Amino acid sequence: MLDGAGNPAAGASVVVSGSGIWPPRSLSTNDLGAVALPSLPGGVYEVRATRGTSVAEPVAPLWIEPGETRAVTAVLGEGRTLAGMVTDAASGRPLAGARVALTEDGISTAPRATATAEDGRFGFEGLLARTHTLWVRLPGYAPIESLPVVPGGESLAVRLDPAASIDGTVIDARGRAVANAQVEVVVRDLDNRPRWVSAASTGFQDALFNAQSGRGAALLPRGDLGVLAGRVPIVPVIPGSVAAAVETAGFRTDAAGHFRVTDLPPGSAVVSVSHPGYARAVTDPLVLVASRATAHEVVLHPGGAIHGRAVNDRRLPISGVEIELRTPTDPMPQRALTTLDGTFHFIGIYGPASLTAWSGGRVVARAEARIDDGAVVPMELVLAGSLRRVEGRVVDERGFPVGGAMVTVASLDPGSAGAGTGSAAPDGTFAVSVGGRGGVSVAARHPDFAPREIRLAQVSQPLRIELTRGTSLRATVRDDGCATEAPRGGVESACGPVTFALRDSRDLAIDHLCDGRATLRLSAPGCVPVERELRVAGATIDLGSIELRAGGSVSGEVLDERGDPVVGASVRVSSSAPGDELPPSITDRSGRFVLPTVPEGTRTLVAEHRGRLRSEPQDVRVLRGTEVRGVRLRLSQQAASPSTPSATIELARVPGGFLVGRVSADSAEARAGIQTGDVIASIDGREPRDAADAVARLQGVSGSVVIVDVERDGQRRVVRLSAIERR
Repeated sequence: MLDGAGNPAAGASVVVSGSGIWPPRSLSTNDLGAVALPSLPGGVYEVRATRGTSVAEPVAPLWIEPGETRAVTAVLGEGRTLAGMVTDAASGRPLAGARVALTEDGISTAPRATATAEDGRFGFEGLLARTHTLWVRLPGYAPIESLPVVPGGESLAVRLDPAASIDGTVIDARGRAVANAQVEVVVRDLDNRPRWVSAASTGFQDALFNAQSGRGAALLPRGDLGVLAGRVPIVPVIPGSVAAAVETAGFRTDAAGHFRVTDLPPGSAVVSVSHPGYARAVTDPLVLVASRATAHEVVLHPGGAIHGRAVNDRRLPISGVEIELRTPTDPMPQRALTTLDGTFHFIGIYGPASLTAWSGGRVVARAEARIDDGAVVPMELVLAGSLRRVEGRVVDERGFPVGGAMVTVASLDPGSAGAGTGSAAPDGTFAVSVGGRGGVSVAARHPDFAPREIRLAQVSQPLRIELTRGTSLRATVRDDGCATEAPRGGVESACGPVTFALRDSRDLAIDHLCDGRATLRLSAPGCVPVERELRVAGATIDLGSIELRAGGSVSGEVLDERGDPVVGASVRVSSSAPGDELPPSITDRSGRFVLPTVPEGTRTLVAEHRGRLRSEPQDVRVLRGTEVRGVRLRLSQQAASPSTPSATIELARVPGGFLVGRVSADSAEARAGIQTGDVIASIDGREPRDAADAVARLQGVSGSVVIVDVERDGQRRVVRLSAIERR
């Protein structure tokens, strides 16, 4: 371990974690800046080092083979600190004892955790200069999860909202209390973010915080593995602290059928209750109010069963077919595979149920039924088309066999028995069974070749599939110092997506791309993303140097004409060059927006709300690595005149709505089905104020869908007008 000057770093804390060490363990370097970890089991590891405020880049992934000795060198550099204060959102009072956890990129093998002091403050030091994720929890308050933060900035202000709770009772169809029922809650907070809350998730978070609170227990260099004292103990499936939480956290009903779930964010919630002796029950959405308890009663039914059988069109059983069962009361589908005689079974089902048979990733049969308490419903799923055997051989460009290639054959007949997959033998031959009688799609993949897919109207036996080495893509990625983390990205090609991450080297190398059009996307935190359209052909494509430019962030709020915040407004950076458009930011419940990566220079911001309101363009000056704060955009009514030459539709007020006097043949309105002579009664459920307002409402926001109520020849019909069609 070395310091920034290249000298041995004595007294540094080294944290080691990986497949053979969990939870993380820590060691201290000696006067020579060294530590030794003997007798580690083979596996993949990560090594981190800190000393005071200094920190080293983690060494990961570090692969160690059994019996191998590896020397690792890490250099300490200047680290960053993150400080903040947790307060009550309503009163501003500091909150002591709040649990604060910090991870890199939302997940880390060695996360950090602490608790706030009496004054509500917390801090971490020795952090890497990259984006981290913050988690804050305190009983009685709604938790904050997955908050992105960048160390080294101003003190962070974290405001916790008072939590809501649910007091419930679970009974059976006869009104008797059901004990030991398991309760789960799916919450959507006021910003419409979903959260899944259960005994397991809550207990796991508590146990994880306890494990994270320190910098890792001391490593004990003795025992059979040199990691633990003595032989490796039996690892429990559920840690003791988590198992205790399952019993005590209020997610399991007591003898009176009562449960209580606390620390929920205000918003709406759906409660799911399960018990081995009953069908799962799911409530309608409940309203959660801060500092209040919502009472609700849940009724469980014993339910019935489905005994089914999958057969072909000659009533012969088909085994190995995946059967999926969906019910309105179960958020996750149940699945089963048919046995040798084609049978399958589901129990504990109540109400309407939908069965879907899958084969090779395609739907081959469907059926619906209603199951009452105590009922046993027989069902038969008929899979159309008999199976046939598709044979062939996979070879390379010289005609030599390609053994081990994965071959997938899918029928092009609608409703046929899906697809089949097989592996080519050493001589390149394959045989795959698939349903249908018509054409097929055949795809072959091998790690040393570009993938290939062919479509055949008729199958001639045997098939010959020739694989080529494909095209190699080369480039050097550079930046002007904007990147706070290693660049990453992907290539969308005709053969599918390929992702990559550049760590130590900035040389990009992707092999075995198939010919055709492709899109390269490259990004790094702190830099403006890059996207390039490519034509893949030949042996190698050298893109030379790809430059990532610095950028900054812009934040602010969108207000209406009265000064009130606007929820759901779209804020964009205007661009003069096609293809340089940045994704918009949508305002939250406080009207706030954040554009995280905006190119340097003077940029123009515009806010829209469903095409009816728009702000005046506002210029902002963006500097490298800085944030432009406090931008305020005010929305006003659009002055869209139906008589302007650019209008694609002309409207006039008539009794009952607005008459379409003219509509351009190539317009989005015409493609959606609006015709001259139609009367538009309402748009998105509301009657426009005048013709100009109606035209503005029809325009919508890019990507939005406008619902238009149209009357034609005395009959009403609904037209869905997508603003995407205007592009």
